[in-house]
Amino acid sequence: IIDLDPPIGPTNVLIDTAGVITWNAATDALSGMNHYNIYFNGEYVGSTNATTLTYTTNGTAGNYSVSAVDNVGNEGQKVLAQPKPPAPYCGDGTCNGGETCSTCPADCGKCPSGGGGGGGSSGGSSGGSGGGSSGTIPSGGGSSGGSTGGSVGTSGGSTGGNGQVVFTQCSSIGQPCATTADCCVGQCVNYKCAIQEGAGLPTRVDILAPSSALLNDVIVLQLVDEEGKPIADGTVLIISPTRESLVLITDSEGKAGFRATDEGVYTYSAPGHYLVAIRTTNVIKPTETTSLQETPAPKQEQAPPSVAMAVTSLAPWLLGLLVLLLIVIFLATRRRKQKK
Repeated sequence: IIDLDPPIGPTNVLIDTAGVITWNAATDALSGMNHYNIYFNGEYVGSTNATTLTYTTNGTAGNYSVSAVDNVGNEGQKVLAQPKPPAPYCGDGTCNGGETCSTCPADCGKCPSGGGGGGGSSGGSSGGSGGGSSGTIPSGGGSSGGSTGGSVGTSGGSTGGNGQVVFTQCSSIGQPCATTADCCVGQCVNYKCAIQEGAGLPTRVDILAPSSALLNDVIVLQLVDEEGKPIADGTVLIISPTRESLVLITDSEGKAGFRATDEGVYTYSAPGHYLVAIRTTNVIKPTETTSLQETPAPKQEQAPPSVAMAVTSLAPWLLGLLVLLLIVIFLATRRRKQKK
């Protein structure tokens, strides 16, 4: 049988504040385990034999990981070392087992007046392992306080006035943590929650853009704040209709432009900011505006008739009148001659 399978594990790889890495053993059913490799930021820095499940680093901060190697040289995946949670102590903000309102009022709170030390102890201890969100220690004290605290605890809490215990699901700034997920805000730095450096609250901005444009037009955008002031050196992310992305950096006037080479809707966003409104640009093809239309023939104006044409048209009438006139003259002359 040829063994091509890497080992399974290691698991529970942890590193403490002193730089010591520990882990649970890996397994390899066919060839058996041979050794473990240690890596710092992806680079090999050392190894241990199969029975040594710890490695002491030089204390340099960074990402350490451990991989398992079997007897035929198959190496498993590199498992990143996680920060080792600190051991419970008085003052860590959690009323842990063994701590009471008498021995550690900083975590478990002051013992309620009229209540016995046992009530505070049982309420604090059980509260660390319960599953609720808040509880109240009755002023009667004793076993009643312990029972109520145990039935409604979360990861711990503190006692305020009137014996009321307030439990929290996450750690506040300055409280202990194992990972950033344990912090209500900020990040886990050196096993304590701290404000993340360089990360400010997102601001609200607006991206001024035309609602429509023609294909191959140059679209000019402007990034402004809530007061309408331009934002220079800002980042604008553009998603084209074909789902391609384009990142633009604004100039001193908060403006940046691009050519719309795709037909459809372009959307815009500003990474790290909230948008006052969603702005889009609908890009369409230009329409044909040069359609042929029938042009009416020009109206011909009739030229006024000439005098010759007018005379020609009246010639028959004139000729008749002339003949008639000649006849009348002839008859009148003849009658005069007969009278003489």
